[in-house]
Amino acid sequence: MNGYCAFFKKEMMENLRTYKFLILALVFLALGIMSPLSAKYLPDLVAAFLPEGANLGIGEPAILDSWAQFFKNVPQIGLIVLVILFSTILSAEFTKGTLVNFVTKGLSRSDVILAKSTAALLIWTVCYGLAFGASLLYGWIFWKTLWPPRLGFAVFLVWAFGALLIQLLLLGGTLTKGSSGSLFVAGGTFLAMMLLQLLPPVRDYLPVRLIMDNMELLNGNLTVSDFLPPLLICAVLAVSALAAAIRIMRRKTL
Repeated sequence: MNGYCAFFKKEMMENLRTYKFLILALVFLALGIMSPLSAKYLPDLVAAFLPEGANLGIGEPAILDSWAQFFKNVPQIGLIVLVILFSTILSAEFTKGTLVNFVTKGLSRSDVILAKSTAALLIWTVCYGLAFGASLLYGWIFWKTLWPPRLGFAVFLVWAFGALLIQLLLLGGTLTKGSSGSLFVAGGTFLAMMLLQLLPPVRDYLPVRLIMDNMELLNGNLTVSDFLPPLLICAVLAVSALAAAIRIMRRKTL
């Protein structure tokens, strides 16, 4: 346990020193602010460039328009930045040879993976929380509405998918020792799910649904129970990827 705590502290300090945490925090904070701002003012901005008398047929912006922007921006931009920044989650250790020193001093290889997973999940949670908090604040300022129905669960679904991506990055890093392996495993899994989505029998069970149908949940077209199968599969995949990363790490030559 002492080894895990020491390595976790080292991971957090390294993410601060390399500005990964700062970059990710600024990106998600910007996404959180941008979502309600674009929902509120984009129709007026577009209308300003239209010919006089032209009508877009766009209604008055509402709080759900803000969250529609949020659930579009975070998966399309935020998760991509998350994957890119953490693609070196293990490759840097292998390149510098720092793991050899820790392991020879008694650090368990399992603790290496668990500490890295915990640190990445904590950073992801904090940065995602910044985006969520900023959207909540500006949503209240613009529309005096704080919490649309089922919002908390819709937000949690995106967090769960981000957590899965982190475990896939760890698995890819243990397989190849390089950032390309992390990107290949995480990106390949995502691409496979997108392709499988074209098959109606399996579409409703794919974890990628957690970041694609959030507004259907907020609009009432889907219920919480509709997301339980893909959420369960997401959790199983995440745990399996973490367990596989630990297993491979135990046998890997450093």
